Amino acid sequence: RITRQCISLLNPLILFDSEFRNVIPLLPSGLVQHSSAQQERRSLRRKSSGNVTNIPTKSTFTSAEPIHLERSSVRSTANMDVSKLVEQQVLQAAQAVEEQIDAEMARLDNMDEDDLDRLHQKRLEALKKQAAKKQELLQLGHGQYTEIPEEKEFFPVCQKSPRVVCHFYRESTFRCKIVDKHLALLAPKHVGTKFCKIDAEKCMWLCERLKVRTLPTICLVIDAKTKDFVVGFDDLGGVDDFPTEMMEWRLGLSGVIDCDADPTNPPTLGQKPKGQRGRKAIRGGGGGDSDDDSDDD
Repeated sequence: RITRQCISLLNPLILFDSEFRNVIPLLPSGLVQHSSAQQERRSLRRKSSGNVTNIPTKSTFTSAEPIHLERSSVRSTANMDVSKLVEQQVLQAAQAVEEQIDAEMARLDNMDEDDLDRLHQKRLEALKKQAAKKQELLQLGHGQYTEIPEEKEFFPVCQKSPRVVCHFYRESTFRCKIVDKHLALLAPKHVGTKFCKIDAEKCMWLCERLKVRTLPTICLVIDAKTKDFVVGFDDLGGVDDFPTEMMEWRLGLSGVIDCDADPTNPPTLGQKPKGQRGRKAIRGGGGGDSDDDSDDD
């Protein structure tokens, strides 16, 4: 009775059943757990007639704190399992690549004279095909900077060659001559691409169809489809004295030539100041200026 009164005074938020057998603490405390253990022992003494054995000495109640620690340990264990799984997958992939490399090295080390002859023969056949392809391209005018004399020949040229760089020019335009100089230097360097030019004043219908309204304009064609246009010198640094490497870099960005062009790292420009530029359109019937510089003609 004294114990019950003490518990009621110290922790009133405790519910007792009619037989005083179960103690349900609403707030966890060590005193409540201790009192519940005493109550269990008293209940067992009442029911047992003889010796008392296996008397529980610990409370059957569990606090929320151990449960929280158990859940956190489960999470950490799961994270460790995922990390180990990822690590195992990476190691397996690395081992597979290493095994392939080792197998290839072992195959090369164990090659006899017949295997070397077959490898050499295969290499010769590839070189012969490459030389035959180059000769075929040379016959189509690759390797040199040529002119398309008539408008109707533009599309057959683009269909015969897989990659075409066509310069739309006008004879009286000064900056078209600058473009001619750079394309003439790049043509023998990139034999896989057809470098040509066509007079814009002689192909007004083609200029209208391709929307060529500013000279110089370079049309880039891949697999008989227009891939890109280089209009004026804006993509070439905006100066007249840009280096040939700048033109090569710009063409390489479009994939019309084989060139490792980094979009974020263009070639260095010259130190001369930029001139004043103003664009004018090609006019259908008149002889207006079509160069970027208004004083070139």
